[in-house]
Amino acid sequence: MKQVSRIVPWLIGLLFLSGTYLIYTKYLVWWLLDDYAVVRVSLKEHPWSKARREFLVEVVKGQEAVKLGLSNRADLVSYQDGAQIDGVLFLFPDQQVRHFWMKDMRFAIDMCWLAFPQLISCVRNAPPPAAGETPAQFNSSILASAVLETKPGFFSEADFGSKLFFRWW
Repeated sequence: MKQVSRIVPWLIGLLFLSGTYLIYTKYLVWWLLDDYAVVRVSLKEHPWSKARREFLVEVVKGQEAVKLGLSNRADLVSYQDGAQIDGVLFLFPDQQVRHFWMKDMRFAIDMCWLAFPQLISCVRNAPPPAAGETPAQFNSSILASAVLETKPGFFSEADFGSKLFFRWW
């Protein structure tokens, strides 16, 4: 009986941590972040590992913000205040094949597909359309719940499989 009483607190703690992780990775961002919020994120193997890298992203999740994306921006700068950012993170409530195009883009980007929070693959160096040209369309190679647009070459092949975590402090 003493052994069981020793295990119960550990099981409760494990359930608490698992639930916290699920809420953190799937739902918390929907409640806490508005469109165009600029946040620091970390790329890691798991929540307790050392970050491979940290960077700033602008988060978009509303239909109009997703439609606008990086259109008509001269560089990777925040829509709200013009601050330099490393990428735009598009968050979606479900996983499906995503379709993105380069309408009104002024610079090349990498489009990275995430089965949130895991970075799966990228379309490398997607070019902006030339004057009068129909913008190219790109489809995710996976069922994606997030898309991260960055400067070309921002992620290396070694980064694939890592997970994206929000830094709240």
